[in-house]
Amino acid sequence: GFQGRGVGTLARQAICAFAFDSLGARSVVSSAFTDNPASITVSTKVGYRADGTVEELAADGRMTVRRLFTLSREDFVAPPYPVEVTGVRAFKTMLGID
Repeated sequence: GFQGRGVGTLARQAICAFAFDSLGARSVVSSAFTDNPASITVSTKVGYRADGTVEELAADGRMTVRRLFTLSREDFVAPPYPVEVTGVRAFKTMLGID
């Protein structure tokens, strides 16, 4: 019921903003099955680019193809509102990256 309303795009933008702005990520990698065009559309809206990696996998008893996408900070299409995050210092400490 939520597909096509931009919820997935906003969620992906918020997560990528967190990765870039709060965690200092240089790039973000995602993947999508080629038979899921909605996921690929969300990736491209956010700025991801197909990196050429294609994997054949067995899923639900059949072979399927998954493509990898990479998002650089420069290509990131940020959400139309600021993303506010609390607890970053404790989170980074827990991950051992602070």
